[in-house]
Amino acid sequence: MLRRLIVKNRFSIFLVAILIFSKAGFSQDPFAEEVASPSESGSSALAIPNAGDIVLQRAIDAYYEGKLEQSIALLQDALGTHLLPSTRAAAELFRLYQEIGPLGPLAEPHSESDSTSNYGRQAPLLDKPLSNLTLYHTTLKALGKFLLSVNTEDPEMRRELFIAAVLAGEREAARSLLPLAAPSAESYLYEGLLALEEGSFEKGISLLRTSISIEDTRPAPWYFLGKALVATGQMAEGEAAFRSALKKDGSFLPALVAQSETTLAQGKVQEGYALLSRLAQILPRQREFRDRLNQLLEQHPELVAKVSEVAKGKLLRKDPPRILPFSGDASKTPTIRVALAQNLSSLSFKISSPYVAKWLGPNGEEETKTLSPGIYRLLLREEPLDPDIQPLVLPETAFSGSPTSIAGAGAYLYPTELNSTVLFFDLVTEAGSFIATISDRSYRGFFQVLPSEEGFQLINHVNLEEYLYSVLPSEIPATWPLEAVKAQAIAARSYSLAMMAQSSGKPFDVYGTTRSASYRGVESEHPRSTVAVDATRGVYLRTEKGPLVAFYHANNGGYGEGTESVWGYTDTLPPVPDVLTAERTENLSLMKLTDWLRSAPPSFASLPGFHYPEAYRWERWVTPEEIVARLGKDAPPGRVVAVLTRGRGISGRVKEVEIRTEGGALRVKGDRVRIVLGGLRSTLFTLRVKVGKDGYPEYFIFNGGGWGHGVGLDQSGAAGMASVGYTAEEILKHYYPTAVIVSYLSFPQ
Repeated sequence: MLRRLIVKNRFSIFLVAILIFSKAGFSQDPFAEEVASPSESGSSALAIPNAGDIVLQRAIDAYYEGKLEQSIALLQDALGTHLLPSTRAAAELFRLYQEIGPLGPLAEPHSESDSTSNYGRQAPLLDKPLSNLTLYHTTLKALGKFLLSVNTEDPEMRRELFIAAVLAGEREAARSLLPLAAPSAESYLYEGLLALEEGSFEKGISLLRTSISIEDTRPAPWYFLGKALVATGQMAEGEAAFRSALKKDGSFLPALVAQSETTLAQGKVQEGYALLSRLAQILPRQREFRDRLNQLLEQHPELVAKVSEVAKGKLLRKDPPRILPFSGDASKTPTIRVALAQNLSSLSFKISSPYVAKWLGPNGEEETKTLSPGIYRLLLREEPLDPDIQPLVLPETAFSGSPTSIAGAGAYLYPTELNSTVLFFDLVTEAGSFIATISDRSYRGFFQVLPSEEGFQLINHVNLEEYLYSVLPSEIPATWPLEAVKAQAIAARSYSLAMMAQSSGKPFDVYGTTRSASYRGVESEHPRSTVAVDATRGVYLRTEKGPLVAFYHANNGGYGEGTESVWGYTDTLPPVPDVLTAERTENLSLMKLTDWLRSAPPSFASLPGFHYPEAYRWERWVTPEEIVARLGKDAPPGRVVAVLTRGRGISGRVKEVEIRTEGGALRVKGDRVRIVLGGLRSTLFTLRVKVGKDGYPEYFIFNGGGWGHGVGLDQSGAAGMASVGYTAEEILKHYYPTAVIVSYLSFPQ
């Protein structure tokens, strides 16, 4: 088939892709100069890179430095010289084109040079930038013709060729490659998409079900199956398929949107309202979901009554839990200030024992009021309330002037009994992310209410060790190996102390969310993690500058990153690979990085039982519309036409992206990249573009690894290490090689 396509000159982008993904094709690369191994020529033989290797690495390094155009220019020029192993250059160039898509920028046109290599094979002439779909295909055809001349037919090649054809939107060429001799779950997905795009719904549904039956780990087959079922009038089955997609990846936004629409179409108003509420939390900048919620309330007055009934029911039903008083010496334990919520206009809470409220009176004197057990609502001004709820209007004097007492500002709420907690209702946390929630949470300690930009903020003052009682099980499963949980306790304590040292003069030290550390309150506490906190009481990591800012995350995907690449800090944490992953001395080519992320190499971060499979390796389909919605008012006008990576760290994590639209461009840096690009699990990803019928990107497909920023302790990796006998101290030494372990109980802070 490939030979016939060559003769007819009908090959295109899909012909390139198959060869690049093929290991067999490159294992016989006649352009790669071999260097004698020590076993063949003696131990004194040295592996000296040839000129072609040097040029290729220069192009790779330019790409990692964010110089995309320079990298492309180097590869283009190299293809017209005798220096570079041409198949490797063409393969790398194709990977770059696949990332930027048909509407991304390329290097400036350059003069034609000798296109004949030492081996008599013709390298492609690439002397024009890609500016539209036709030119995109034409350029990749040149690469495809060259690569095909040095490769042979193979079932795996044909399969990857077909997938690339579907992504390029070339249906006729894709169809000509069927049937596949070695189909896979992924190829059945794309064959199903091809059938659906051609209007063959019954066939498409069958193919998508086949994909799922072979490998049921990805959300995309379920999502497209749901769309096909809905299109054929099978609403309930479609809704179930969307739900299955979300079980595979709760962050798959297209499936959540489709589920909400399908649910409402079936008349399930209350369930649809809940789904729309969740979407509004995930995308607070997008008015569409808020407007739809308001529309539902107008159309269904009974929904308002139901929502009010549920809200009141939990106020009466739930009670704040009692706790065991802290067993240590509180006088030797620092207090941390945690921002639980900001920009509040009201807040309901419940106490089951007396609390004392304090604030500044009109004369500048402290005033107090004892609150009896019951339900209260903090308000900025008077408003009618249910008889079961007692209003607590915040005094203006607590929010104006220059206070000279009660720690300088606001109002306070103190417990009168050491084993009491406060239950706060409907706290909004993690807004704008897929873990956004509105939940009821109980907290230890005492509380401060301070003015904020749009209302007031709630700050929890709590003993550091008791704070960690909640942070630990919120961050790492308490059932994982105890040495890993202890390592997490020490890292979290170090991070907290470092933040406290940096926040002098500020109203709080840390956020109660993953922006600092997840802090879900008393209900999240677990006896086993409490043991880990108590066993390491006071112990933290320190450098000559003070407590270490000991960052940590869920899963590093096999290779960690340094703070310089993620946040620009140059003097803190270096990139640390998993113990089972070889340390990199040079940047991986985009081709190798893509293959690495599409595989699942063994590491401590991937041991069964100590990681979530969707955290180690994942795939996400993101629409251009979602990116615009996440950018909100920051989005340049027009549709998104390209997402360009502008730099990577040694692990492959993206430092910066350029988002190009029809009317402009915007750059996003650091960890915010994953938020803007669809709430990705990490910035360790490569991407492909699925081209729509109009030549514009329809989806950006991200293949990634890891969950979180990738800096410091890898929670899954730590658990894997502990499971084979590593101690907490050894784990910490691996992830924080420059720090020493001390205790604030015996070491002056």
